[in-house]
Amino acid sequence: MKCKLRGAYVAMQSNFSSNHTYHNVPSSTTITYEGIFNSSYFKLDSREDKKAVNLEISLASVKNPLSNKNEVWLGTLFKSKYDGKKINQLIDLSIAIDVSGSMHGERIDMAKKSLIQLIQKLNDEDNIAISKFNTESEPIFKYQKISDLKKVNYITEIENLKADGCTDIFKAFQGAYNLMTKEIGNNRNSIRRIIVITDMQDNVGEDFAKFCENISNEDIYITILGISDSFQTNLAEKIANVKGANYIIIKENKDINKYLVEEFDCLCFPNAKNLILEITTPYLKIERIVGSGKEGIKEFYEKSEWDLGQHKFYSDDFKQKIFFLLLYFKRKNKILPKPVILILSEFLVPGVKKEISKIHTCFPSPLKQLGENEIFIEGGMLLLRLDINSIRNENIMKFEIKYENPLENKKENVDIEYSFKKDLIKNENYFSDSKIETALALFYFAKFNRRFMKICNNENKKKKYDKTYVNGEEFKKDEEKIKKYVEVHLTQEKNNKLNEQKINDYLEKMEQNVEKAIKCCKY
Repeated sequence: MKCKLRGAYVAMQSNFSSNHTYHNVPSSTTITYEGIFNSSYFKLDSREDKKAVNLEISLASVKNPLSNKNEVWLGTLFKSKYDGKKINQLIDLSIAIDVSGSMHGERIDMAKKSLIQLIQKLNDEDNIAISKFNTESEPIFKYQKISDLKKVNYITEIENLKADGCTDIFKAFQGAYNLMTKEIGNNRNSIRRIIVITDMQDNVGEDFAKFCENISNEDIYITILGISDSFQTNLAEKIANVKGANYIIIKENKDINKYLVEEFDCLCFPNAKNLILEITTPYLKIERIVGSGKEGIKEFYEKSEWDLGQHKFYSDDFKQKIFFLLLYFKRKNKILPKPVILILSEFLVPGVKKEISKIHTCFPSPLKQLGENEIFIEGGMLLLRLDINSIRNENIMKFEIKYENPLENKKENVDIEYSFKKDLIKNENYFSDSKIETALALFYFAKFNRRFMKICNNENKKKKYDKTYVNGEEFKKDEEKIKKYVEVHLTQEKNNKLNEQKINDYLEKMEQNVEKAIKCCKY
């Protein structure tokens, strides 16, 4: 199951795009932790068969290959009973295909193939409207059943489309929305979705984002099929932050079959809305959340006046007790040390519930089976780094997931308890299973790449970067550390061949970009 904090599933932002900047070193925005997780496979302990949303929890104790510091991580892998399954629900689509000049050649050919395969995937009772756009939107086929569309020569009509003119993405969405809303009835029990096939070579303002948000409130959702590796992921990411929205990037013909045929249900049918993930623990502290798209809820791990988690997340009753406690000692002109506050807080509140993730839309994930019993899921990983000093001999956490199941029109709750002993993490190279080992290798790989990209492109100018990278050759040293770590923890994983080609491509591109970074530092 693929999720994103306050956003939708982002399929492929992890790929290094061709949006290069200084000395052809890509911007750090071309690789994200969430994107690299969502395009990788993780081995499931078991297939989910009861809940629309559930978790598998893992534990790891590792030595950070870059900082050489010991770290303890929890992996929370989302899964669903809808993963890898066909969803029998009607869908109403309004599809807009980009025919602007930037789409000429291979791009328009790929867009036309995508549209034809998408139509062929749909059921006869599904409804569809199709339009084309450049600076204006023009209908090709008005809203009708797939069974009626198949009676006309729609393939020839689509194949005759030519690329010409400039691009106005806003007009594409407005045209697709108008085609759908003029004809559709409110009493039809179906999913309504606008799909725009485009290279996204356009800049739009706040009005466009507001428009996307407004139509989502009418339960009309958005999918963008990005054509080519120069697709503007930053713009698509803004749209994907709208409820129910998502995007994928199609770079070659095999991607068309993967996303629009094999994984169509995972793309178009959300399995959960307004999901909240909460954790209850009296003393364990979370330092970082990775894989959420916005790096977790920022306030959760920012420092506050005192150090037991974040008092703003606690109940009003708890806050009142702490307030009177601190006030009493202040009036006595005494200072209450933080360790004492910690102990008293645990006594006052045996378990503190904290909200660590809000996800407005979740989608099912594809599953792959290797061998008789090994099932792998694509994406859905969220990493939590624990404060080592907060870990005790016996550690217990309670997770609660609350969400709406739109496919069954009901609200659901899932409670999970997880515990571990401190003895497990004494080993600096401990992994409870392969999925967290895979996730951490991907995380450290992405972290290194994002770091040197930011330095080379002079991003975040206010931040003082580590002087280690003043000499470009230091990039090469850290590259070797990451390469070795990835080879040990990913490429040698016997059971999981699904990530192998992708990892090899990542390492090759990393090597190319490090060489560019070294040249960058010499100027």
